[in-house]
Amino acid sequence: MTTFDNITETDQEGTERQVTLEITATSIVRSTENQAWVGRLDATSVESLDRDKKMIGADSIVAHTSFGEITWSLKKGQ
Repeated sequence: MTTFDNITETDQEGTERQVTLEITATSIVRSTENQAWVGRLDATSVESLDRDKKMIGADSIVAHTSFGEITWSLKKGQ
């Protein structure tokens, strides 16, 4: 399992939240502080991933899923 902390997530509806990502072989678990909100994304629902690497500012990953798009803004170096 790989974990990324303090990730800014924006879903297809425009909702933005700070999450921790836990990536396993079968799923991506997104949770807010103290597990107040938890979202589980099955790995098979991810159709493709796009990465936008920036020299200045946060890199971003866009997950194209069968449910819509999710964008994760990563801290520099993650």
